[in-house]
Amino acid sequence: MLAEEAGAVIGFALFFHNYSTFVGEPGLYLEDLFVEPEHRGRGHGKALLRAVARLVVTRGCGRLEWSVLNWNESAIRFYRSLGAVPMNEWTVYRLMGDALTAAASRDGGRTPRLLAGRGIDRFSSPLRGGEESLSESSEKRSVMPHESQKPYRVVDFTQIPGVPCPCGTARRAFADVESFPGTVHVTEIAADARRHYHRCLTETYFILECRDGAMMELDAEQVPVRPGMCVLIPPGVRHRAVGPTKVLLVVLPKFDPDDEWFD
Repeated sequence: MLAEEAGAVIGFALFFHNYSTFVGEPGLYLEDLFVEPEHRGRGHGKALLRAVARLVVTRGCGRLEWSVLNWNESAIRFYRSLGAVPMNEWTVYRLMGDALTAAASRDGGRTPRLLAGRGIDRFSSPLRGGEESLSESSEKRSVMPHESQKPYRVVDFTQIPGVPCPCGTARRAFADVESFPGTVHVTEIAADARRHYHRCLTETYFILECRDGAMMELDAEQVPVRPGMCVLIPPGVRHRAVGPTKVLLVVLPKFDPDDEWFD
């Protein structure tokens, strides 16, 4: 996929399909996203990534994945601003060079059978010829999860880097959990929080910490709040916290940075 400006190619996204036997769905892997340095900061990278995401959706894939170097903080901030989350429980392994050659040359007297010419159809059709299908395999695994994919998830919000938001700083979790329809945030609301609204998202604010006299501004009405209170904010309600506040948010559906609007 190419990004162009004034008829010249100034960036690209290189990707390919993969398949998850655990969720029983095809996916898409983004191998490279590149924009010429002199054209960065103009939205080309975001446009490429969003275009690839639309392709994932239209092709019926379950997820979009890619890798980023741990030291590339600017790229990490960019990805997090889009709602992407790191898969901290996974580690990438690689065979190459002599190690790859050595691994390929030893079979231990056992040679697995390759199903040549009997693969799957373009995306997610089951294997033919009486073999167990990928969809059947995924159904079995949904009952007995793989040891690396437990049926529950635990996060430590202190280990999730904060990202800027109209309220202040947000730490977001569970965006990558496909079976959970929302996201959960711990947000530290600054004194200069901006009034905003959402067109699709419903937010539930649970007040964790606030000063005496703290308020929530809801459609221009000042509502007193204190720790332990909860506020349900449906789409269309203009809102902001008045004064420094720490809240736990449950957002439905999953948080979308494009669904933040200002008057």
